[in-house]
Formats: sequence, structure tokens, C-alpha cells
Amino acid sequence: MPKVRLISIVKDWDTNFDDLYKFCSACLESNMLTGTNRATWVSEEGQKILGEERDNFIPEVIPDIYEAFVLKNAQNPNYVFAYIRSIPLKVPVIVPRRFRGRLLGKNILIEKIEDKNGESYRYKP
Repeated sequence: MPKVRLISIVKDWDTNFDDLYKFCSACLESNMLTGTNRATWVSEEGQKILGEERDNFIPEVIPDIYEAFVLKNAQNPNYVFAYIRSIPLKVPVIVPRRFRGRLLGKNILIEKIEDKNGESYRYKP
């Protein structure tokens, strides 16, 4: 059994990448995971351990927090556009009034919020 991408395991387990990556880094040794971000590979030994530990996998309920780089201000002054490096994605982020126009070119922490209308992101101080 050769190495397998973590993305293919995510599809098999029907979960999201970030939760499974945290789980893998907690229960596997560092030499069993190779690569970075979405190009992560799991070795044969790691696949066996994940097969045994699958029943212990419970996705976390805590909100997702990402580090992002602010690219530009949006037309609406309450928003900025930020690039999340861990997920190659450019998203609009709600910022507090006191930070309007002051975050351009800075790294910030943002929080992902999911509800019935979809996903949104907000600045986390």
C-alpha cells in the first residue's frame, strides 16, 4: 500500500481537511506525515494507525481560526479582502470600526462563521 494523500482520506471519511489534519498530527508521528497543507501525504504505517483510530475521530465544534494577509479595502468600509494561506482563498472579512483602513498589508487572525446562509469571516482581535 503506497502513500496516500490526506485529501483522499478526507473524501472517504466525509469530513473537512482541517479537522482531519489536526487529528492526524496528534495521533501520528511526524515521519508518517509528509508535505504541507493540502499536499500532505500519509505513509503506509500512518494509514494503518488511522484505520484503527477512526472510531476516536470526532470533529471539533470550536470555530475555525485562520491567519490571513489583508490585500485591500473593500468598497464597504466595514470589510477588507484577506488571503488565507492555509486554504488558498481570498475572502471578505468584517472588521471593527476602529480598524477601518488600518489593516492594509498586515497579517490578522480571522474567524470562520457558518450558518444557514453560508460562510462569513470576521476579524479576531
